[in-house]
Amino acid sequence: MTRTWFKSRGTGRKYLSVLTAAAVATLVVAGSVAVASIPSSNGMIHACFDKQSHVLRVIDAYHASCKSTEKALAWAQQGTTGPRGPRGARGPAGPQGAAGPAGPQGATGPQGATGATGATGATGATGPQGPRGLQGNPGPVGLNWRAAWNSTVAYAAGDGVSYQGSSWIATTSSVGIAPANPSPVWSLLAAVGATGPQGPPGTSGSNNVAAVTSLGTLDHGNGVSYVSHLGIGAYTVAFNRDVTRCVYEATLGQPVNGTAFGFISTTRDPTFGQAVQVRIRDTGGVNAMDAPFQLAVLC
Repeated sequence: MTRTWFKSRGTGRKYLSVLTAAAVATLVVAGSVAVASIPSSNGMIHACFDKQSHVLRVIDAYHASCKSTEKALAWAQQGTTGPRGPRGARGPAGPQGAAGPAGPQGATGPQGATGATGATGATGATGPQGPRGLQGNPGPVGLNWRAAWNSTVAYAAGDGVSYQGSSWIATTSSVGIAPANPSPVWSLLAAVGATGPQGPPGTSGSNNVAAVTSLGTLDHGNGVSYVSHLGIGAYTVAFNRDVTRCVYEATLGQPVNGTAFGFISTTRDPTFGQAVQVRIRDTGGVNAMDAPFQLAVLC
């Protein structure tokens, strides 16, 4: 059986023509000319491909030709030999063969001389335990840290405190005597370090405010980029900096228009860190309503 793929021009579709032994037999029954001419003497098979029905019919090119609505096709009965494929992977190692017969035993070599073994000495007796040594002198008392010095606390020798940036240790008991250098009560452990150079001034904090009309337009404000009216009772106010870590305060109404009644809430815009969402409800807290409001962002 021979399978051949054809691609229709224009539609890009592929069709498979299958020429089976039964088809060849049909050609043989049809007449002696078909038997002699399909395939042709040069090994080519000729066919016509209908452009409308996509039907492929095999013809005798010496006695028939394709119609105007068909496309002539030809292919070899047998393709050319392809290139040699790459070398396959190395197969697994075969099983180990049977052991061969043992070879003849070689001649025994001369035995070397045996060295003399030394005598094992006797184990000595355990000596008596030595006398206990004298106790050493006690070490100095460690530091007893008492945190910051307090004038009402009684301190004993060895107590450590911090005072005015320095660390001190008490040399004797005292109450209400502040550490100093020199002092009959306190000894300096570590002096406070020198004051470092002044750092650069930090950026001054600033607040942003916005007064917005009920229509969602900016009446006045500070650092406001834009105001959007998303729907009834829904507004977005964007500023010229990130406000994700700021505090938002909002009130209904404007100074020039008086106070509106209802509920107002604010939240950070989840998609834009420079914007705040404002929602307004009526006095029942259920229905959304448009109203003027004032928004302050405190950072």
